[in-house]
Amino acid sequence: MQLPERQKTFLKRLAVSLLRAAGWIALLSLLAAARDFLYEAQLLLYGPAGFVGRFNVICSAELGRFYYTNPVGMFLRHFQLLVPIAAGVAAAAFLTVTGLRRLRQLQKAAKKDLFLCAALFYAAVGCGISASHFSIAEKCCEAFYRRAEQCRSIADHEKLCGKSVLNKVVGEGDRKFIDSLARFENSGFAPGRELQIFRNEKPAVYLLIWSGKGKILHRDWCHRSSTAPGAPF
Repeated sequence: MQLPERQKTFLKRLAVSLLRAAGWIALLSLLAAARDFLYEAQLLLYGPAGFVGRFNVICSAELGRFYYTNPVGMFLRHFQLLVPIAAGVAAAAFLTVTGLRRLRQLQKAAKKDLFLCAALFYAAVGCGISASHFSIAEKCCEAFYRRAEQCRSIADHEKLCGKSVLNKVVGEGDRKFIDSLARFENSGFAPGRELQIFRNEKPAVYLLIWSGKGKILHRDWCHRSSTAPGAPF
């Protein structure tokens, strides 16, 4: 038995509406995924101090681990990353639709459907690129921290990061200086210890090596973004 024409039209419109809704949900999901990959890559390479504030970040004693909070700053950073991604996808999709509409075969196609299809394509490409960026950042950081864990002497750290940017014996008056570098979960600061600070580019971190009598006694680390302005290096 054939359906009445009115029911056929209704079902067709319903199917199109559902497909469009699924397309928009997929688009938003891809944009959010691309944003999250970039966010996580930034955390690994540069740390969160730039958007949550240095006082809201605590560097763990374990290399590469840190704790942070500041919901407002985190939300704003997610928004800051999402806006340029969405704007880029929208611009690319608009230009693509403008070009495709010149084809006779697509002149009757709805602009919003062409735009959605193009946006899905570019969002998928952007998600792939950001995922690749995150993967590279993750491998880079894992390799650096693994090599840092294997360092057993100052010479080993010099091979890893180059010459230290600071070398001094700290006193009680240097406590404020150490606090200006970052918030440490378990700082190795102790008056009389020798401190050498090594700088690395990717990830952008400082390694703080505490030593005494020629032996390494403790090691701290922090992202360079956690350091207060005016550090002497």
